[in-house]
Amino acid sequence: MPPRSAVRLVCLALVLANPLYARPPRVLSWIVRMQSALHRRTYEGRYVFVDPPVVVAFSIRHGPGWEEVTTLNGARRTVLRAGRWTAVKSFPGPWVRLGGPPWYTDLPPRAHASLLRRLARYYRLQQVGHGRVAGERAALVVAVPRDGYRYGYRFWIAVRSLLPLRTVLVSPAGRVLEQMMFVNVSFPARLNPPRLVQWRRRGRARRRHRAFPGSLSILPECRPLWLPPGFRVMSDEVIPEGLRREPARHLLVSDGLGSFSIFVRRILAGAPPPLLGANSLGPINAYGRVVGDFAITVVGAVPPVTVRATAEHIALLMPATP
Repeated sequence: MPPRSAVRLVCLALVLANPLYARPPRVLSWIVRMQSALHRRTYEGRYVFVDPPVVVAFSIRHGPGWEEVTTLNGARRTVLRAGRWTAVKSFPGPWVRLGGPPWYTDLPPRAHASLLRRLARYYRLQQVGHGRVAGERAALVVAVPRDGYRYGYRFWIAVRSLLPLRTVLVSPAGRVLEQMMFVNVSFPARLNPPRLVQWRRRGRARRRHRAFPGSLSILPECRPLWLPPGFRVMSDEVIPEGLRREPARHLLVSDGLGSFSIFVRRILAGAPPPLLGANSLGPINAYGRVVGDFAITVVGAVPPVTVRATAEHIALLMPATP
């Protein structure tokens, strides 16, 4: 072989060995199939959510396009989700629509396949064995972050159903932050959606929660000038917020595993003061700032540096008046 060809082969081997260019590992297929099963399968069961020192048990019913989650200990609450529509009920009390993620940490958000294929750039992905969770054999898949902008994950993915039967959230330093584990799970052929979801699907709730007249003219465009590597805006919508149901802009940002939200609200007289600076609750971190008459809040299950750096690099652009 000519020396020049040998050098080219060596250079090609070094490039392919780089995680930015290497073929995604086979373990990535576990995560891709897990994401699909998590959102497409029909299942019901019970799981435990541990955010030390808090331990909460839940029941869950999940069908195509909807999900119902109810607490089994502590204060009784039920969360309903249908697409990006989310409502919560505290007993006794009315249903209240939420603007953004539920009040508890969610399972991995549904992500586009192109986003999942890039995970190996930002996480070291490994399958490190098998275990048994909720009576099912499960593969243990580990995602270790390559930087400090995201948390790590450990998934016990059921071999048969491909559901994440146990999920552990890990800090960049390797400390366990919280975990979720199914106690039992079954897969009925069909589950009837709750009445509120059926009612919404018939169009009544769509009319009730229709877009605000003129909302796009009173809320600025939210443009992130910088996002952590691998993160991408997945949705941008105007939603009702709070008891006064004032409009707010909500952006959902994700890298395929981790996610956080960006909220933009107008500061109203008599309303609670906006969040300024950093705040946290367990692994949930938030950072707020004020730009003119608007409050910007970035919040999610990501490290503090992620929400702060994102919040400090957001531009608000008011639409041009005709």
